[in-house]
Amino acid sequence: MKGSRYRRIEEARKILGLGEEATRNEIRDAFRELSRKYHPDHRPEEKIPAGREEFEKIVRAREILERYCDNYRYSFRQEEIRRQPADWEIADHLDRFYGNNVI
Repeated sequence: MKGSRYRRIEEARKILGLGEEATRNEIRDAFRELSRKYHPDHRPEEKIPAGREEFEKIVRAREILERYCDNYRYSFRQEEIRRQPADWEIADHLDRFYGNNVI
């Protein structure tokens, strides 16, 4: 069961043209880009089942990845947070609010 879940996620990320890591924003942006390219309303000359099927694959891929992200458990442990690249805008705000002992 777990292997098939991985395969579905792997296929979904490939359909959207994503690498092995992506943010929710990158997933959204990839979906939007492909939607502009394949959405049947943007290509009225191609309102054929094959075009609609391609767009439906893109929609399903986004849904699979979003569902995975919605259920992802984030770590708030200090060592995990320190290991991640810092978003300096947030870090600066936290430093001003809490002092320099935050990050």
